[in-house]
Amino acid sequence: MPLSAEDLARLYAVPPAEFVRERDAAAKRLREAGNAAAAVAIKALRRPPVTVWAINRLAQERPAEIAALIDAGEALEKAQALALAGQAGDALREATRRERECLTRLVSAVEALLTAAGHAESPATRREIQQTLHAAATGDEGVRIQLRTGTLPRALEPPTAFRAPEGLPVPKTVVGDQHSEQARLREAKQTAERLAREAERAAAELGRLEARLAAAKAEVDRLTEEVRRAQKDARDARTRAQKAERELAALTRA
Repeated sequence: MPLSAEDLARLYAVPPAEFVRERDAAAKRLREAGNAAAAVAIKALRRPPVTVWAINRLAQERPAEIAALIDAGEALEKAQALALAGQAGDALREATRRERECLTRLVSAVEALLTAAGHAESPATRREIQQTLHAAATGDEGVRIQLRTGTLPRALEPPTAFRAPEGLPVPKTVVGDQHSEQARLREAKQTAERLAREAERAAAELGRLEARLAAAKAEVDRLTEEVRRAQKDARDARTRAQKAERELAALTRA
């Protein structure tokens, strides 16, 4: 069976120093359970940076605060769409303030987690935490789910293109960016599908090689047993020959 969402969340919550060991153990369990494709996929996961580890931990320990940030991110998106359409400038200021307050609380909480784990604070670390939280809260639904479940795989950059919420008009000034973003998403989807096919082929080849290895081991065991029996037969034959020689010598003397 594939790795469950709970197992994936636990994997991303382990300290970075333990990630590779836990990942490899999960891949081994999947492989032994007969799910080679899932084992290959899990083995391909990379250890997230320490800032992302802390964000994932916080998401699992304080889900209500993460949910509040995501709600603020969605409200900010809607306010941006209205502002670009020439409406509701006050709503944009309020949504920006609300999201900034959520970010401030969460960035401080993530930094506290890092400090407790022995990691030093720095302006670069704080910036990466803030950018990742903001990008995830205002990103697409898949990234928001990763933030909500504490399974972000990497740090995120601030959004470079406006993404209008569903149901709101897309301003003409951002249509080109939207098309470019859609092209990147299509390319990413095609790449993911290609990698999945490659993983399936690799898993099938692994199965064939494992079957050949098992057959070769069985043949080695069979030949080893034949050699053992032949050696025993040779020893028995030498013993009988020596006995016959002694009996012949005794008869000759008589």
